[in-house]
Amino acid sequence: MGYYKGYSSHFKIVSGNIERRAKFSPPAENAPIVTKATESVKVIDSTLARGIKDGNPTGKIVGNKVESKKNNLVYFWTKLKIEKSEQVFHVWSYQLPNEKWKIMKNKKLKIPATAGYRFFTGLRLSKEGNWKVEALDQDGNILVKRKFSLAFKK
Repeated sequence: MGYYKGYSSHFKIVSGNIERRAKFSPPAENAPIVTKATESVKVIDSTLARGIKDGNPTGKIVGNKVESKKNNLVYFWTKLKIEKSEQVFHVWSYQLPNEKWKIMKNKKLKIPATAGYRFFTGLRLSKEGNWKVEALDQDGNILVKRKFSLAFKK
């Protein structure tokens, strides 16, 4: 069992699922990307994208402001170097102004030891506002985080 530590909140990973243990304190700023390495996992690359072709991102999203049509898919693509077989999670969360973060999707993947494993998750974004997507290792450490604000095209 690991703990995911984000802001003033703690999450517990139990049987491959992330459970809330305390309330989130929203961040003061909307920093777009945070990347960290652990002993056994290193992030080689990651991006938000509008599509995936042959396992690679297309239409990369740059910056922390995303404009899209309602219910369009957005993808989070990650390439990792892994020393030993490990579970990795992609966690998509949404936040209304002055509210707690709410987990909208939690995808678990068991990854073998490799020098460059690529994987992605997609989500249909149906709500305007603040979003974040994080890749976590099996102990709940944040490997990479991408935060963005979504506005629908008129």
